[in-house]
Amino acid sequence: GDVYKRQDRVPGAEVGQSLKVCTLKSTLLAVLRNLAKNKLHRLWVVDDAGKPLGVISCTDIMNLIAGE
Repeated sequence: GDVYKRQDRVPGAEVGQSLKVCTLKSTLLAVLRNLAKNKLHRLWVVDDAGKPLGVISCTDIMNLIAGE
């Protein structure tokens, strides 16, 4: 899936947390499921190395759907 499985590649692992992320390859459905499952309002978008590229929020998704 889109969430990193190896503990050493999970953003936040070094402080005992698991940051929920998506990638540029994540589908809209995968992002929505990740947000809903984890009761979040935003996800960090990371590259294949786990480097942060940006953030996607529920507002971003609503604007996309609304055509704004």
